[in-house]
This record gives sequence, C-alpha cells and structure tokens, in this order.
Amino acid sequence: IADELRSEGRKPYVIHLSPGYKPLSALGYVRAMGETLDQADAAGMNISNIVLCSGSAATHAGTLVGLRLAGSNIPVIGSCVRRTADLQAPRVAQVIGLLQDLLGCGDVVDTAEIDCRDNWFAGGYGKLDDSTREALEMAGRLEGIPVDPTYTAKSMAAMIGLGRAGAFEADTDVLWIHTGGLPGLFAYWRDIYPDVVKF
Repeated sequence: IADELRSEGRKPYVIHLSPGYKPLSALGYVRAMGETLDQADAAGMNISNIVLCSGSAATHAGTLVGLRLAGSNIPVIGSCVRRTADLQAPRVAQVIGLLQDLLGCGDVVDTAEIDCRDNWFAGGYGKLDDSTREALEMAGRLEGIPVDPTYTAKSMAAMIGLGRAGAFEADTDVLWIHTGGLPGLFAYWRDIYPDVVKF
C-alpha cells in the first residue's frame, strides 16, 4: 500500500511493528501512563497490577517504560497472543531497549520485570479455547464490553484466571487495558455464535 501511495506522489507514514524499527507505536502508551496514573489518583484508585495483551510488544513495552518514567513500580502482566512467553519476553525486552534509546531516558525498566504469561494463549494467534470464550461472554454480559478472540479476550481471560487464583492483593484495583480489536470480533462469528445467542 505504501509503495502504491508513493507512486501516486503521496508520502505515507508507515509505523512498523517489527522489533528492528523504532517503536513509534509504543510512544502513545508511554504518555498514556502518566495520564492514567493522574486519573487513578484523582479517583482514589489503588492500582496493584496492570493486565494487557502482549503481541507486537509495543503496548507492553510502552506501558512499562511509561510507568517507570512516571515513578510508578506497578507490575505489568502481558497475556501472550502471538507467541509463547519464552519467545515473547525477549521481544518485549528488545522493544523496551529501542524505546529507551528513542526517548534517551536510560534504562528505566529492568528486564527482570517483564512478565509474560501464556496460560491463556489458547493454542496460538487467533485461536480460542474455553477461557477465551468465557472471557468474551463475561465481558459482554456483565460489563457490556466487547472483546475480540485474538487480543482482548485473551487478556481478559488472564485477568479472570489470575483473580480466581488469588494473584491480586485484596482491596486494590487491577487495571485492564482494552487495546481495541472490535472489528476482529465479526470474523469469528462462527466460533462464538453459540455464546453470543446467550446474551
């Protein structure tokens, strides 16, 4: 697409997701964390953990760097959506390094802090299992939040599973970051239709 636009004399701005490029897509999450912490403080929230999808690693890396730059040590749990945890953690580390270089902020994140979980990986990218379906149904039925099977249902499944396992401190708030993906939900209607009709 970019080449086609260039041939028309246009100047497309391509944001690459591969770890060898500047992680421009992570910059929004760096900035968002300062705003998130300000809003949480104003609301009297005590955020003990953040749960999010970890795929390209931009969201995961940007969130960690943004929190540390804002002076917060809140742990970030990345629910793997594209690869297993042993492959995802080095990718997150690489993007963090590139992001820190881009920002010129030094090493604000210790790679030992990178927490990738593949318990809710569901067998691969775009695949569903019972935990994915349950998260999709619970989010829709109880909260009115649409989540998609590829990304957000897996991070919601992680939050549900970790909560049931007692992984979060009592009387604290867990922040789940909804990264979008709503259009992807429609591509899975055959897989989720039996669950949707229950609504």
